[in-house]
Amino acid sequence: MSVLNRRSFVKTILATAAGGSPACARFYGGISSPTLALGDSSPSTNLESGAQQLRLSAVGTLLSFQNFLFVEGKWKPATLPGVQLVAGASFPLVTSHLAREGQRIICDGTATAEGLDGKRFEYEWTAEISALARSQSEPWFRFQTTLHLPTPIRLHQDGSIEPQIITWLNSSSTLMEGQSGSWRRVALAQPTRNSLGTYGNDLPAVYLLDQNAGIETMMFFDVSDMAWMSIENLPRFLVYRCSTISQIERDGTQRLGVGLIAHQATGNLLPAGDVRFTSFLLQRPLDRLVTEQEAVERWMPALLPLFEERLSWPGCASTWRKFAAATVEDLQEKSTTRVEVNGYAGLRAYVKDSSEIWQQPRDNFELMTIADVLWPSLLYLRLHPSPSYETECSELLAALPAFYHGDTKSISNDFVRKPNERADSWYPFENESVPHMGRCRRHARIFRSRRHARTSSHGGYHRR
Repeated sequence: MSVLNRRSFVKTILATAAGGSPACARFYGGISSPTLALGDSSPSTNLESGAQQLRLSAVGTLLSFQNFLFVEGKWKPATLPGVQLVAGASFPLVTSHLAREGQRIICDGTATAEGLDGKRFEYEWTAEISALARSQSEPWFRFQTTLHLPTPIRLHQDGSIEPQIITWLNSSSTLMEGQSGSWRRVALAQPTRNSLGTYGNDLPAVYLLDQNAGIETMMFFDVSDMAWMSIENLPRFLVYRCSTISQIERDGTQRLGVGLIAHQATGNLLPAGDVRFTSFLLQRPLDRLVTEQEAVERWMPALLPLFEERLSWPGCASTWRKFAAATVEDLQEKSTTRVEVNGYAGLRAYVKDSSEIWQQPRDNFELMTIADVLWPSLLYLRLHPSPSYETECSELLAALPAFYHGDTKSISNDFVRKPNERADSWYPFENESVPHMGRCRRHARIFRSRRHARTSSHGGYHRR
């Protein structure tokens, strides 16, 4: 047995024998995740936020970082060294200038990539790495990288997909990973999947607790700031996942990371112009294993400040009153919103000609499309009576009984069901029950408050 193989074998035996012992786990962590700092630690290339210290690579090298946590009086590595802000062969970002400005570091440089003509060209880039304001409840780091592309990039999608955003956390032996490492982690990936594995488009974030290292890691991706995503490269809601990634190296070790991961691309063109990548990173010490529910309870409050930062209204924003009134007006444009089938009125799933994917059938419409609009519309009419819109709603209400079929005692989502349709009715029924149950709960609260008011005022209601 060679020296290298013998060393790996001994390390694996030590890790496996360690089991759940915290002391042994810390010993193993010292073996598998050595402190590999990016050059000399310099205040100009370091950025602290809470118990984190981000160390950036030096000028003249590829832009990368390593994050550290202050634990037991020492700075300990929380990621592997050399984490790139944008992962992919087309993004070798070499730093030309780097400057510290308060709680942020500004840098710029150049990189090369392949153009559509097959020739390589040089482009410039800028980046800002900042620690969120101290008033924030959680010390997030924000990474914003902007590529200034004079011409489109031909992406390389053969060996691995690009671009991705990956924070590599640690490395361990494959045996350790299979026997005990992976069992002491809690991962919350997004978007949400249904029971058949289909992804939604909800929260662009990922959470990972790795008890082996005693670190919880969270990332958030501002996809609204990354408008370059499209069917020409990677459509964000279809192929990107906020999740973990594992990669086996040639020496038999296994790297673990989290990030914005893609396993498929629909194109290889990154458009010319300013192309931006924006992500957030937060790491905290946590040496106990928590349940998934506890992880969610830790994760959501940490994410909240990132959304609050976006809650300020732009100057061009309308009020909710005007927004609702304009929606009611749009819904009365029958040529773009209505479908007529067998004398009954329904609504299109999308405004006419607004979707390149969905084509509205001429002879059918959905229950959910009507129900989602009817409930708030009826509430709106209570506040703002409108004879014309009330007529519209009455026409939609008239179609609802036709969705129930007495022969199967089920509710169909299609107004015209398919022959020999085999489908249960839980999906539309559940969605229709939610507002109904909410209404019942509100009515119950109103009834209780009125009963209390009647008792306390000798038969009369309090008015406030």
